[in-house]
Amino acid sequence: MEELKELLINVSDSYYDFVESMLDEATKSNMRKNRLIEFLTNNPETTTSEVLAYVVDDLGLYNDYVKKQESRIFA
Repeated sequence: MEELKELLINVSDSYYDFVESMLDEATKSNMRKNRLIEFLTNNPETTTSEVLAYVVDDLGLYNDYVKKQESRIFA
């Protein structure tokens, strides 16, 4: 997690809540953590908005949210 934390801190417009939320999401899935590290390593000039879009769209964060909301409705 230290590698990921360092990469997140080094995003040009990084801020505390961004780093903490990305680290929290990374703890939920090794795949998500590894792909996020890969994305940040391959895109050193990325912004927080681009990272968030990547996590939401490409790593399925939005789909996870929808599933969680649906399970609450039907519970």
